[in-house]
Amino acid sequence: MRIPEVEKVYDIVDSELEYQANRWNNGSLSLVCAKDAEKSVAEWINYMEYHLSKAKEKVYFLDKGAALDEIRKVTALGINTMVHNKTLSR
Repeated sequence: MRIPEVEKVYDIVDSELEYQANRWNNGSLSLVCAKDAEKSVAEWINYMEYHLSKAKEKVYFLDKGAALDEIRKVTALGINTMVHNKTLSR
């Protein structure tokens, strides 16, 4: 059973994953992209840290909505990291 509030967040993250796949994979909605498969975990973390720093700046300026936009990006980047590096279940 999924918690309704979490289900809504999953939908938000799914939409971000679709946006990123379309934006960076030449219109393809597939998460599997040869270019991304070559990226190391360190590269993905650098992307996430960049967007986290942007989120921190938005929080500093009291722009909660823009900060959450960046968190949405970070979350999707984390999922991409896990997909492309074959993360195992806990």
